[in-house]
Amino acid sequence: DRTSLATITVDLTPPDAPDADGREEDPGFLDALGGGWDAFVTMLRWIAVAFGAAFPFLLTAALLALLVRRVLRARQA
Repeated sequence: DRTSLATITVDLTPPDAPDADGREEDPGFLDALGGGWDAFVTMLRWIAVAFGAAFPFLLTAALLALLVRRVLRARQA
C-alpha cells in the first residue's frame, strides 16, 4: 500500500566517449586481466563474508558435538 510513497533514485551515466581520433578503444588483454582480478577479489570477499556469517553457528555446533561426545564417553565408562 505504501509503495507509491517510495523514493526511486536513478543514476544516468553516458557511455564512454571516443578517443581523440574518433575511435572507441577496444578492451585489451590487460583490461581483461584487471577485470578477472577484480572478480577474483570480489569472490574472496564474498567467501569471507559467508564464513563470517556462518562462523558463530559452526562454533556452536562444534561445541555441542564435543559436549555430546564427552557425555556419551562418560556413559560408556
